[in-house]
Order: sequence, then C-alpha cells, then structure tokens
Amino acid sequence: MGTDTEAVVAGELLTAARLALAHQRGIDHARAQSPVTDQKATVKDALSWVTVEGARALGLEGRVGRLQAGMQADLTVIDARALNLSPANDPIATALNAGAENIEAVMIGGRWRKRDHRLVDVDLDEIKGRLCESAERLLLPNRVTQGPYLPD
Repeated sequence: MGTDTEAVVAGELLTAARLALAHQRGIDHARAQSPVTDQKATVKDALSWVTVEGARALGLEGRVGRLQAGMQADLTVIDARALNLSPANDPIATALNAGAENIEAVMIGGRWRKRDHRLVDVDLDEIKGRLCESAERLLLPNRVTQGPYLPD
C-alpha cells in the first residue's frame, strides 16, 4: 500500500490503510445488500498492508516488514493517551487509527528519527524552503491564468 497523490489523501500510510479498509467494508456491505457481521478485511489486515505486505510488494520481505531476529526493523511508538485513540483497548486498532500527532517516537535502522513527538536532526525550515522552491519550479511554467474555473 502506498500513496501516490496527496491531492486525494494525506501521504500517511495509516490514513490510506483506514480508507482502503473502509472501502473494502463498503463493497462487502453492498454485495451482501445487508449489514455484514463477518468482515472479510480486518484491522489486522489493514495494518499488515502497510507493514508486512508493503515489504513484500517491494521485494524486501526478507529484510524488513516485521519484528523478527535478523530483520531490520523500524519501530514506531504510539502515544495512545490522546482522545482520538481512547479507549485504547485493541492495540492493533489503536495503531491503525493513530495519526501523525500520536506518533511519539520512530526508530529507523537503529537510529532515533523522532523522539518526544519531534523529528530528530531535521531542519524543518530548510526542508520547507526546498519544498517551496520545488513547487515554484513546477507551478510557474504551467500556471493556469484562464479557464472555466478562473476569472478572465
């Protein structure tokens, strides 16, 4: 699972997994033409779409995607005390429903990249500046000045 356009959904994999799960459940309900009590896709399935299955899709299942001896594991620590995750009685559903604001810490390849809800060793102003420069390069040559949705 991945996101290829932020115009439709934020580039957050957990958001994409939640949307895919909701979409699949909608299809299941429509096919059954009644409420479905036995869901084909579960929250565990949805979480695997962005972990184990993501690694498999990239041909990296032998190296990443699961917490296992010999694998390079990225760790995400979720602060489940926030109101949007209460009650956090199902750890898988809690992880799937977490947003960026709930991610307390991230370790990638044995190195902390986020701690105490803040990115580590990242100059956000520099990154934002580079993003703005990129947007200008992309938008200026193609800027629409007239059209059905813009005033003449």
